[in-house]
Amino acid sequence: MYRAATRTLQDHSEVTHMQRTVRGFGLLFAALALAAIPVSAQEGVAGTWTLTISSPDVGTMESEFVFEQDGTDVSGTAELQMVDGVEISDGVYEDGVLSFLMHVGLEGQWFTVEMEADVDGDEMSGEAYVPDMGMAMPFTAKRQGG
Repeated sequence: MYRAATRTLQDHSEVTHMQRTVRGFGLLFAALALAAIPVSAQEGVAGTWTLTISSPDVGTMESEFVFEQDGTDVSGTAELQMVDGVEISDGVYEDGVLSFLMHVGLEGQWFTVEMEADVDGDEMSGEAYVPDMGMAMPFTAKRQGG
């Protein structure tokens, strides 16, 4: 009887050790899977982006946008071809869609620009809309270093 009880304890100890080993491998594989996700995919939209916009009046222009993200809230600045240091406001990134506003002063006039884009990793495409002018312009953007 003593021998049977000892054997049962050994069996239990081996099973417990095996369960810990399997659990350890599971955690290791989960950590490796997370590490394999590109940093940009983990960051959402944070980073520096080069944006190309097309306008029938001005042609094609490139601008640089720097986005900061806290949860779904997005802020930042834009260096536009004709205006530097434009603040990004009311930014939201949720379910792969980025939307934000810019208030741009140009030649003594102020315009609100509404931006919305579908984001796919290090690329986005969308539309910039200027309500005061009734003008919509398509754009694409690529994250720098992505």
